[in-house]
Amino acid sequence: MGLSSAAGRLSAAWFWLAFIGLYLIAALPIVAVELPPIVDYPNHLARMHVLLEQPRSETLRQFYEIHWRPLPNLAMDLTVPALAAIMPLEWAGKIFVLAFLGLLPAGAAFLHRVATGQWSIWPLFSFVVLFTHLFIWGLLNYLFGLGLALMAFALWLALTGRSEAIRVAVASVCALVLFFAHLMACVVFGLLIAGHELGEIWYRRDVDARRILARLALGGLPFLIPLAILIRSGLGGELGDIAYEGVLRKFGALAMFEGHLPLDIATIAALLALVAIGYVTRVVSVVPTLRGPLLLLLVVHFLSPTRLMTAHGIDERLPLAFALVLAAGTVSAGATTRSIRVAACAGLGLFMARTAAVAVDCEAANRVYPRLIAMLDQVPRGGRLAVAFDSNDIGPGGLPINHLPTLAVMRRDAFVTTFFAYETQQPVTLTPSALALRDAVEPMALWRSLMAGEASTALGGFDALVVLGPTPFVVPANPRLVPVGIEPNFALYRVVP
Repeated sequence: MGLSSAAGRLSAAWFWLAFIGLYLIAALPIVAVELPPIVDYPNHLARMHVLLEQPRSETLRQFYEIHWRPLPNLAMDLTVPALAAIMPLEWAGKIFVLAFLGLLPAGAAFLHRVATGQWSIWPLFSFVVLFTHLFIWGLLNYLFGLGLALMAFALWLALTGRSEAIRVAVASVCALVLFFAHLMACVVFGLLIAGHELGEIWYRRDVDARRILARLALGGLPFLIPLAILIRSGLGGELGDIAYEGVLRKFGALAMFEGHLPLDIATIAALLALVAIGYVTRVVSVVPTLRGPLLLLLVVHFLSPTRLMTAHGIDERLPLAFALVLAAGTVSAGATTRSIRVAACAGLGLFMARTAAVAVDCEAANRVYPRLIAMLDQVPRGGRLAVAFDSNDIGPGGLPINHLPTLAVMRRDAFVTTFFAYETQQPVTLTPSALALRDAVEPMALWRSLMAGEASTALGGFDALVVLGPTPFVVPANPRLVPVGIEPNFALYRVVP
């Protein structure tokens, strides 16, 4: 069967056959759904529409401006519009999602091959952690960049023993690409290199200060250009915006929840059991090359802030990198055929259960989203749409709806107050008039005003209003609001001047 009972080895043909099979299973829910139930995804699609259409749309130019700058968050902005030139935007967005669903386990697979010199069953466990909270919330640029970071680190290891100039040059190109994909992906690449170099110093018991400094300098050189861009762009000036929320949060982030509590608990319990049994009994171990990177990722996870610059949840992004590197670094010289089969069946069961949960969510999205999108199609073309909600919680039954109104940007060339347009994160910004409209109607403040029965004067500049929430609600009668479509958790109103 291509499986070595001694070490869990697989032939290249069997490994990639298993890889492709698992990938197709993971991709099927995304292919089948009309709009993936990812929290920020509608907002990302709306931004892609503006990037594509704003240069030739006078309507969009009233609200949105495009300023290309060296932003460390451009993976989707650089790839999806290019894909949309040859296919519908909806499919271009899906292709991007499907790309990182393949890049993450592929990065773990190539890293495993370079670090261990073999193909084996263990990096296939990376499929178990594909659908985590990072996927649910829509940190798409980071996930795409993380897959690239693993491949870049595998390349760094593969070039060991080659010319140092070539190694630094290749790593510099990788670091620059990762910087523009997503800053945190570039940071992970740096941590992996630093962890490896520090680990090599430790294992070799090298006490020569010059050699230690030379090794550390070699690992740091590839990041000089990204650092210079970051500082020169002025983005580094926001480093003072830091928040730390304590150690308990760090342990919670290690769970990498998928969004279904019973399944999350079962998954974490099963994975902890597998890891504990495997490593305590020495059935499996981590290849020495990757022990340093794993340790550094874990240390930085517990030391990192929750918020840094304009990004939130910094500490929640490292556990996935840790899990993928752990899968990449696992070897099993002493495993028996039975133990490998038990581990494989457990891993496959967890993967199938988590993918089935995503498929159920996608099927619910196919039932619910079309009705809500049909409401949004009643927004006047080129209109101004305000949004009110009481919570950032994911919507009914775990189906995210908070950013669904931004689809009016794509479908109606509308202005929507919750559209992502942050100068330090996206190349799309708001015109001064649109910025004034957005600042006048903060979603939660507007919700409180509406529920108190107040006719907010701030709505005077808008044509329509969406009110939404994670639980059913009723908006008190308001002379300024004419119902257009009402659902228990989602309502569209025409605003009376």
